[in-house]
Amino acid sequence: MKVWTIQPWSVWLQLKKHGVYYTNENLSQLLHPRDHLLEDEFTKAYFWMA
Repeated sequence: MKVWTIQPWSVWLQLKKHGVYYTNENLSQLLHPRDHLLEDEFTKAYFWMA
């Protein structure tokens, strides 16, 4: 599967080394917003994509 994305160089290096890249969901501002309505919609979509 090809996925086109814009990421920092460090992500590319990790992909080359390990063949996979995992995000740290605790660093996502959209997964933990103040607006709980947005959180519900974005969180559902995020975990579906993951």
